[in-house]
Amino acid sequence: MSFLRSSLAILFVSTFAFVSCSKDNEKPDNQINRTDLTSKVWRTYSYEIKLDDKAYTVLIDSPKNKATNYPILYQDWTFSENGTVTAKDEEGDEETSTWSLANNKLSIDYSIEDTELKVEAPISIEGNLLKYKLADNVDLNKKEDSFTASESLAALYLLQATLRDQLPVSQNTKRMSLTIIYKAK
Repeated sequence: MSFLRSSLAILFVSTFAFVSCSKDNEKPDNQINRTDLTSKVWRTYSYEIKLDDKAYTVLIDSPKNKATNYPILYQDWTFSENGTVTAKDEEGDEETSTWSLANNKLSIDYSIEDTELKVEAPISIEGNLLKYKLADNVDLNKKEDSFTASESLAALYLLQATLRDQLPVSQNTKRMSLTIIYKAK
């Protein structure tokens, strides 16, 4: 019986050591690196919005479609190796910010009407689509000053989309998720 216990103990320790050593050298298949961002120009394509349990896709207006009262203009985002990102809209207006990437989280320093925001949110790349998840299941009933920078920015995008597409946002809406989808040009 003692031999059996010793054998099981050695087997257990060996298995644990083998498993824990093998994970040290593995790199996740979905790990995004700087070249994934800098090798392409990324055009805003849509917003994926979830209000409570209902999902909506808001397409970005093309230059030819300005029939709505609240057009949402596309922007081309160019990430540079030197840590700057330039967003240029279809009318030629351009803004430059700084960016960084760590553990599949993209940080961008925004300047909006003399307010500085450091937005950090998870990203993923699926084929030629870049997904920037600004808000995930945010409680819309919490105080505005307790929103993170990315949640505040997501709320601005939600307002913009609601004005244009009349999304059913009301005082009864409790939760929101928002992901911006960019398409490689």
